[in-house]
Amino acid sequence: MESKSSKIDLMKNREFFWLFLVSLIILIVFTSLPYYIAEQSAGEDYVFGGFLMNPLDGNSYLAKMYQGYQGDWKYTLPYTAELSEGAFIFEFYLFLGHIARITGSSLGALFHIVRMICAVIMLVALYHFIKVAVPDMAARPLAFILAVFGSGLGWVALLAGKVTSDFWVAEAYPFLSAFSNPHFSLGIGLTLILISPIVNWRKSLFQREWATPFLVFTLAIVYPFGVILVLILLGLMVFWEQYLRADRSLPRVYPWRFIFILIFGAPVLFYYLWAIFTDPMFSAWNSQNITPSPGIIDFIVSFSPIILFVMPALVMLLKQKLGNDRVIVFWFVVGTILLFFPWNLQRRFIYGLYIPIVIVGVMGIYSMLKNKRSLRRIGIALIVLSLPTNIIMLFSAGQGIVTLNESIYIHKDEERAFIWISNNTPENSVIIAAPDTGLFIPARTGRRVIYGHPFETISAMTQKDKLERFYRGDLSIENISPLLQGDYLFYGPREKELGNYTIPEGLELVFERGEVQVFRVKR
Repeated sequence: MESKSSKIDLMKNREFFWLFLVSLIILIVFTSLPYYIAEQSAGEDYVFGGFLMNPLDGNSYLAKMYQGYQGDWKYTLPYTAELSEGAFIFEFYLFLGHIARITGSSLGALFHIVRMICAVIMLVALYHFIKVAVPDMAARPLAFILAVFGSGLGWVALLAGKVTSDFWVAEAYPFLSAFSNPHFSLGIGLTLILISPIVNWRKSLFQREWATPFLVFTLAIVYPFGVILVLILLGLMVFWEQYLRADRSLPRVYPWRFIFILIFGAPVLFYYLWAIFTDPMFSAWNSQNITPSPGIIDFIVSFSPIILFVMPALVMLLKQKLGNDRVIVFWFVVGTILLFFPWNLQRRFIYGLYIPIVIVGVMGIYSMLKNKRSLRRIGIALIVLSLPTNIIMLFSAGQGIVTLNESIYIHKDEERAFIWISNNTPENSVIIAAPDTGLFIPARTGRRVIYGHPFETISAMTQKDKLERFYRGDLSIENISPLLQGDYLFYGPREKELGNYTIPEGLELVFERGEVQVFRVKR
């Protein structure tokens, strides 16, 4: 006869499953509806650029996809006039470009379809991870809700005029990852899948070692830093079990999974390093690709209020002698250390960090408090305090839609010019354009520009300054002759905003529509 406790456990599991399904629907709606509204709000004079959050990087992803659409498997810097030999990096987006060409879909539509698919993968992996990692079933719903929809207290800092990381560092938070791009969500999902068997081998759905090489190789392509994180976590688990436990009963899954990940992940990482440091163009790009961590105050605010419970939770959990779920504690500790480690790529390791912070904090709360009323009150308070930042972010996106912000909308005449350029110019053409226009050209035409991105343009600030002076009329045709290495010159609304500019002699008008003109540079 089934015991009463078994029935309660089964009921709680069902409740948690239904919570997952409802959360999945809510996540898809709230990370898709704003894009639909933005598309429908463009009107007759504008075209939606495709991105409501971080259009700078979003357009760079489309530029990578465009290279795949053109049939390339080697990535070259599209925001730099000089053409490099390229390397097999950013293969995820190049692959999507190939898919777009084969299926005949637009790059923007495919990007958002894949973004939603990856968000679903992440949510399924997160649901399963919390199910196997959090032993107290009563704590799982709160941990899941906070991990999926929560954020920090940036909304409080905003009242003081400060914009903290929880508004824009999307890779740290599942909701922002799902809202911004596919590779953040897929990277988080794959990481959770790879470490779930370490937390609880018997209950994990992802036990099959034959799948590990594929998962690791995919993670290395999608988010290389995830492989480093997983290797460190597994290495710590192996060391802990082998040398710090009295019985030294090392589960076979730990060393085998570590070896698999090392074999199938490390070669990809070494190739990336080799490609970056042996190619002068990529080396110059890498020297500009600096992503510093937020300050300690920003860090605390961006992960509050739940992080305030982490330290007492760690003390409480360690006293209880954690089992295999210590990997969650390791993730929090390692992620925080790497985030503040003195190197150029600190912020890359913030990805998914909100998840272990939430799980450790919630587990600690349920370990310290036994009164159901107190637990309910704290849970409600945490949810209420953790949602406003994401809500404000969505309203901010709505503000950009209402005002037709130029960073997310493109003039219809510009779009017509982009279509003409993509259909009537050689693929290796370089387009001279204002810095703001240069962001869109590689993403919508596949052509290179002199400046368009602060990281992916070599000598970015120098090139940007030259272009701004050129379009202001401060540089004569003699002084800007090095700029005319390009084949075409773009002149539209963004160029006109820079100042009074006179089209120099020696240029042939090849396209004109409304406010936009395109000239061929005669050599």
